[in-house]
Amino acid sequence: MTNHDRRSVLRKGLVRTLEIGGALGIGFGFVRNAWRTSNSYVIDTSKAIMSERPSVVFDFANHNLALSNSLGGLYSAYRSAYLDEGTIDIGDISIPYSNWNVPKGLPNRTKVYGARDNQSRLSGLAEFLKHETLIDRNLVGVLKVKEEEMGMAGRILGHGTAGLILAGVALGYEEMVAAVTMGGSVKETNTSAQISRRSLIKILAAGCSAVVANKVADSNSRTIEEQGEELGDGIKKLSREQEESSEQSFKKYFGIGREDFISNVSGVLVMADDALKHGIHHVYVKDAFTKVRDAAQAYQEFNKKNLSEGVPQELGYAADCAIMTNKLRELSEQSEGKTGTGIAKLFGLTALTVAGVIIPLEIVNSKLAKRDRKRIYCYK
Repeated sequence: MTNHDRRSVLRKGLVRTLEIGGALGIGFGFVRNAWRTSNSYVIDTSKAIMSERPSVVFDFANHNLALSNSLGGLYSAYRSAYLDEGTIDIGDISIPYSNWNVPKGLPNRTKVYGARDNQSRLSGLAEFLKHETLIDRNLVGVLKVKEEEMGMAGRILGHGTAGLILAGVALGYEEMVAAVTMGGSVKETNTSAQISRRSLIKILAAGCSAVVANKVADSNSRTIEEQGEELGDGIKKLSREQEESSEQSFKKYFGIGREDFISNVSGVLVMADDALKHGIHHVYVKDAFTKVRDAAQAYQEFNKKNLSEGVPQELGYAADCAIMTNKLRELSEQSEGKTGTGIAKLFGLTALTVAGVIIPLEIVNSKLAKRDRKRIYCYK
């Protein structure tokens, strides 16, 4: 091997090493800065959980669920018995149609649907009181803000994958461009000088992206610190809120007051009684109305015993705790959104910086390559 051949091999090896180093630098720069801004602040609720639910809360939720299920079954029975639907074929076109044929004397399908929809909403809220982990209103003062680290698996998979994408694109973009624009490989379509200059372009892109990523990461770090302060301020604000009466808490949580609840159940019971007195030919519709009546009667008995004189203190307190729980969740979700946005901003600005360096310099590189070819041609 001649000295010229040795120098050529060394030069090509150096160029390739610089290209790989530049691409890996871009990916590593992103991963490093994403890694140091992966933590977030969360509210530690472990010492403020409502320990027990009074039996009145369970009974209230169970009656709401039973009435909701019976109304859902009634609407399904209505669809099976009274909805005529299909398609009309006109040539090659099929036109769907649907007609409701509810017998006179029975509540129309809009009334049944409205009752089902309304009760489903109320039942969902009642089930929340029964099953969800609630923050005890009297223990809001013990809530703490703590820093939480992203899991190692999440960091490796999330940040590592994003870094590899950036590095991979930076390392091999020229092959994709050559294949699309010139129908060949870089070795076939690019001059050796053009390839050498590209390694410097990638090094420059790595340096610029590192500077930008570092600045974005610093900004993200400040945002995370502000996030912790906002959570702390939010907890203090919630702890200063005055506890409301059972009636007020109940109405605020469900959107309707105690008397409206009682009236709603009575209205459903009247609807079912009137329908059954009228006479129903379809057995499954009759069975469905019977289930609605039974559920409404049982619920009405519960209301007479527990809601006739006012909202029980235990039920009102549970509603107040649910309101507090939802407020804390909203506060946490707003805070978590800022952390996720920061990582996305870091990735986006890193990618834009790389593109902003590479694209204009590659245009210049391409023009220089054309000049190189002309010189070679003239020399020949």
